[in-house]
Amino acid sequence: MGDSVIEESAVERARAFASRVHADAVDKAGKPYIGHCERVAAKLASDDEKIVAMLHDVLEDTDTPEDELRAVFGDRIVESLRLLTRSADIAPAQYYARLKHDPVARAVKLADIHDNLDPARLSALDPQVASKLIAKYGDALQALAEV
Repeated sequence: MGDSVIEESAVERARAFASRVHADAVDKAGKPYIGHCERVAAKLASDDEKIVAMLHDVLEDTDTPEDELRAVFGDRIVESLRLLTRSADIAPAQYYARLKHDPVARAVKLADIHDNLDPARLSALDPQVASKLIAKYGDALQALAEV
């Protein structure tokens, strides 16, 4: 048998990267955060969508520099990640409006919202927390529908 090298796909690299930077993170139910990223990616079709889904909270929730992401995944992926990254100085309407021009970022955000609204996930939370999330993500779905 000859030696063969199986190259890791970009989606697998994104999964490994996200697993590393979110290694100690947990979701609101106390489960490993990477599960959320994997579920969001599973809802999407294209490789770019899956890559962005795996990485969608990296800039917002970790201290990973954009340059590190750009070196591994390229400008196109980082641009979608930048659009998905919320900051306190951007109003919600402006945040959702900017997703209109990036189909990958918009698709990932919709998949993210749907995962956050999953009844099985919500049922594991305190009812008050679940109610707040339902209202928050319901508003987000409406805002995305308007753009």
